[in-house]
Amino acid sequence: MLRRRYLHLLEDLPYNTNKLMVVHRQSRYQGVLQLRRPPTNRPEQRVKEIMNGEFSAIAVDTAIGALNGLIWALVVAVLVIVWFGNWEIGGIIAAAILLNLLRAALAGVAIPLVMRGVGVDPALAGSVVLTTVTDVVGFFAFLGLATLLLI
Repeated sequence: MLRRRYLHLLEDLPYNTNKLMVVHRQSRYQGVLQLRRPPTNRPEQRVKEIMNGEFSAIAVDTAIGALNGLIWALVVAVLVIVWFGNWEIGGIIAAAILLNLLRAALAGVAIPLVMRGVGVDPALAGSVVLTTVTDVVGFFAFLGLATLLLI
């Protein structure tokens, strides 16, 4: 316990404590990962606390998805308005992109958490489910908003 706390308080790691062995799931040696400084600067923090920060990851990824959605929605809306000269279509496409990227960010965090909770490896099935969610949400967001606002 004292040695671990000591390593966390150092600016640089002592000799032979600055390497992590990287091992594949089938216990095959992959290589060595060099560390320049400790992975955390809070000596009282446990590895379990670092690894189980899913709820903060949901908030961060949703905020990044919202920012990404706003930026791309504005860029595409301006292009559509310039190209077609129609503000309504530009607004509908912008809203659909924003909704789709928000749902994609939320699903990108939630799907692996749910799969891990059920006992399924997220690396095997997560991409298929995530692609399905983004495709369905994008399809219905665009066509649903167009139906509600244009017809």
